[in-house]
Amino acid sequence: MSPDGTDMVTTGYWQVVTLTESGDLAGIERAVGELALAHSVFRHEDGKRWRVEAICDHAPEEWPLSGETTVQPLEMRDWVAESQAALPALDIGRFHVRGGWDRRGHAGQIDLVIEAGQAFGTGRHESTEGCLVVLQQVARQRRVFSVLDVGTGAGILAIAAARLTGARAVGTDIDPVSIDVAIENADLNRAGTRCRFTTADGTRHGLIASGRPYDLVFANILARPLASMSGMIAREVAPGGDLILAGILNHQVPLVLSRYRPLGLRLVHHRRRNGWSILRLSRPGV
Repeated sequence: MSPDGTDMVTTGYWQVVTLTESGDLAGIERAVGELALAHSVFRHEDGKRWRVEAICDHAPEEWPLSGETTVQPLEMRDWVAESQAALPALDIGRFHVRGGWDRRGHAGQIDLVIEAGQAFGTGRHESTEGCLVVLQQVARQRRVFSVLDVGTGAGILAIAAARLTGARAVGTDIDPVSIDVAIENADLNRAGTRCRFTTADGTRHGLIASGRPYDLVFANILARPLASMSGMIAREVAPGGDLILAGILNHQVPLVLSRYRPLGLRLVHHRRRNGWSILRLSRPGV
């Protein structure tokens, strides 16, 4: 029975939430990664603690993190949509990121409406926010004509790049639900004619091949997949082009760079925020 008295239908999974004062993000990543099917780490609103959210396939008898912890069955609800609907609009440089329920931005801002849905990537995580910041940095320095967004989620980076630069953009994700959400968001933001999305494992798809190489590539995933996919991601970057990598904890940067530097890419900007890193790498021009 749920708190409101209705019958609770569960997914068979368990949600674990911990508020911890530990500043050891690497330790949190290692400890939770061994037990959870998926997890996220956010700065808590009090600015002093970290909120660690994890999904497990059983109720853990022991939990490796100290702090206030709750463990409960995961209900059959759209948690992503519900959490996004409660969040206010966000200004990131020229971008005003909001849900459809919120107010438009000011004159001169680029309004990005990202509706709540079953896909990740709304601009509120440090990695996505950082990608939007670095995107604007690139656009101030040169023209952008073609964009590839690997692991596009809700499509925000591809859509933002198309809106800001007028470029054509391709977004891919292994999750077909994410692709449906990204297509809806592109149409909602009047970018449907410049953005194409497809389900793909990495960059293995004819749509991607037909547009390569790209002069701007995003890969906002996680450090380990970025490292293992370095060959396929790096080959998509055109001479003179940029690669923006994110989803990387600060201590994981050397691992990621060790895979991309030998592929002809050099680090030109490293943005750090709340324990997360965003890397801008460039391939020298012809």
